[in-house]
Amino acid sequence: MIASIMQPYLFPYVGYFQLLRNSDIFVAYGDVHYMKGGWINRNNILVNCSPSLLSLPVISASYTLQIKERSYQLDESSIEKVLRKIESAYRKAPNFDATFELISGIMAY
Repeated sequence: MIASIMQPYLFPYVGYFQLLRNSDIFVAYGDVHYMKGGWINRNNILVNCSPSLLSLPVISASYTLQIKERSYQLDESSIEKVLRKIESAYRKAPNFDATFELISGIMAY
């Protein structure tokens, strides 16, 4: 049996999904302290073939709170900023429309 534990990430990298697929048990580990500067609320995307940081703000709170006790700042402005950056970077990519529709729906949820 393969058990895997990972912290949640904003737009996880492909290796995260490979680990999930190859695990019999997968635990999203939110019972640890949120690390400012970590990957829970940000990730790199390619903009003009160079890495560019994509971040979704987290509501300010005590640094002692666990990941599961923190919340994204999901106001319209923050969401639109993320979606515009993704769209400008990937609008010419194959399958962009379907993928962007999925991401937009998730962000609106």
